[in-house]
Amino acid sequence: MAAQADTETSGLDAVLRSLWRRKAIVVGVVVLIPLLAGLGSLAMEARYRAAAEVMLEPRAGAAEGDRSPGASATRAAIASQVEALTARGLLRRVVERADLLDTPAFNPSLRPETTLLDRLGLNGGSDRTLPKAVQQRRAVAALRERLTVRRQGRSQVARIAVTAPTPELAARVANTVASTYIDRRRALRQRWRERATGQLADTVTDLRGKVRAAEDAVAAYREKTGLTTEPGAGTPSRELAALTSNLASARAALAEAEARVDRAEDRVQGGDAGAAARALDSPLIQKLRIRVTELRAKKAELNQRYAEQHPKLQTVTEQLDRLRSRIDDQVARVVDGLRSEAEVARQRVERLEAAVARKREQVSARQTDAVKLQRLQRAAEAERKLFTSFLARLRKADSAQAAAEPGARVLAEARPPLNPSAPNRTLIVALAVLTALPCGVGLALFVDHRDAGVASLAELEQTTGARAVALLPRVTGADRHVPADHLLDRPASAFAEGVQALHTGLDGAGAPRAVMVTSAQPQEGKSSLALAYGRLLARQGASAVLVEADLRRPGLAQKVRAPETPGVGEVLTGAATPADALRGDPHSALTILPAGAAAAEPGDILASTRVADLIRDLAARFDHVIVDVPPVIPVADARRLAPHVDAAVMAVRWRRTRHTTLNLALHQLAQTGAPIRGAVLTRVDRRRHKHFGAGEEVAYGRESRAYYSG
Repeated sequence: MAAQADTETSGLDAVLRSLWRRKAIVVGVVVLIPLLAGLGSLAMEARYRAAAEVMLEPRAGAAEGDRSPGASATRAAIASQVEALTARGLLRRVVERADLLDTPAFNPSLRPETTLLDRLGLNGGSDRTLPKAVQQRRAVAALRERLTVRRQGRSQVARIAVTAPTPELAARVANTVASTYIDRRRALRQRWRERATGQLADTVTDLRGKVRAAEDAVAAYREKTGLTTEPGAGTPSRELAALTSNLASARAALAEAEARVDRAEDRVQGGDAGAAARALDSPLIQKLRIRVTELRAKKAELNQRYAEQHPKLQTVTEQLDRLRSRIDDQVARVVDGLRSEAEVARQRVERLEAAVARKREQVSARQTDAVKLQRLQRAAEAERKLFTSFLARLRKADSAQAAAEPGARVLAEARPPLNPSAPNRTLIVALAVLTALPCGVGLALFVDHRDAGVASLAELEQTTGARAVALLPRVTGADRHVPADHLLDRPASAFAEGVQALHTGLDGAGAPRAVMVTSAQPQEGKSSLALAYGRLLARQGASAVLVEADLRRPGLAQKVRAPETPGVGEVLTGAATPADALRGDPHSALTILPAGAAAAEPGDILASTRVADLIRDLAARFDHVIVDVPPVIPVADARRLAPHVDAAVMAVRWRRTRHTTLNLALHQLAQTGAPIRGAVLTRVDRRRHKHFGAGEEVAYGRESRAYYSG
């Protein structure tokens, strides 16, 4: 946990130090962005926004009876009305009513020519020559860009906002949009009502004809069938009932007559004339029977008086026989009468049955006609009800049309705003300030990261694995072109102390005699380091020679103001001897061997075997041989010379040489077997170096300045 906390603290400390090193960038961005934002907002055209509020129609339909889709109050209907407020047709009418073609804010053709191409007529033609229709389309497009219509929450209120260069124009256009929409909705509702009323009127007329036709059909059928009352209540039904009743009575009478005939016939056929006579209810027979009774009584009396042959008795007997004969004749006559009565009753029953059958057929036919009549009546009633319903709707639609109130209305008219809606300069500057700080921090960290070269000896050792032996401050003033002169002019300076640290780092047990000074890339101060190191050795009384092996970009002779030739090139090619090429440093006891004349193939020259002979010869004659070689990465010269020296010193420019570049150079040298004895940070900015927190800033701090003379 402690290690993690230390890591987090060091990471935060590194970020803060990076920001402090690049504080100029942070401050510059923080100041510049709000300043530019403020100037930009001042240069922006002021815009005013005015808004009107409109109550939308609760229904998307027009009038009662409208069958068009979307007649219910739904969110889709409200959204459709909001979209209708930005329709091109409506905006075209607004452009005409508000005279926006005469307003430069909405008609670009009226704006002054601002560009050179416009003034020279090279911008595709002037807008002033465009047809009116094209100008109108552009005005509609401009109005649509400046128009905003939004629904207020879930209400039926729409807010119509228009942005314009002046407050009066913004309010006028917003109110024109609202009034134009109201007028269009009123006209549309009127057309809808008229269309709906016309459709209803046509329907009512058609239904009125159908009702009349249905009623005429009922009347004609009544007249045809004679049906004037409800089924079952007419004369045929009553007559059928009477006939049925008469038929029942006739059948009862027939049964009774047949019963009398049967009884009489049974008595007659049984030979009992008396019983038959008694059964027949005939006055004559009754009288004859009484007379028979009297004669029987008289005969019985005569039988007691006279014999059978007595004339009186025979007379009575003859009278009885004549009476009995008359009774028999009368019984037969009565039986025949009963038979006739029964036949008459039977015929009457048959006639009544035929009449009932005929009447039933008539009643059945009448019922069929009645059913059809009922169907006609129901159809007529249905047509009448439908007609009544549509007639009521027509009258209601006429009443609604008479009212003619628009469904949408203006709730609040737009008023000229007092302050511009844009640009909000305070907000712009505030946002710029809020944006500037992270931008400045980000840019500072980015620049610091992009410039993330080696910044301290500790970082140098961590990166290279080699010993960081010295740190050379950047030389300013007159000696900045030849820093090695600063060593001579100010031997007690921080720069001289850094060169002394290099010597101390290389000196000791196994001190190398031949040292190669190189760098990863050009402009890292290797030549100045080699010259300063040689002069330090010479000043300390050691015999030292500086060999300029950088044949591609020689500059040693110019720095020390000595003859350029002969030099290393002539010695290696055999054109001169080392004794001819060696010369003294005009400013110190150092011996120098400049590069000489420019060689055509410097790589081939340095690859010859004479290089090793030259270095061995010089090492035998001098205590120290310092070889200034080209950078490692651009050319292979340093890798060719590395096997011939005892040690190599890498010059690393402070905050410029990247870690990857340095590691590549060291890797290439390591492949040659070159012994890297030390690395030196060159051209260190002492003022900025203290912000890297490596601990080395103490050497150049305020307390340590007393130890240096420059």
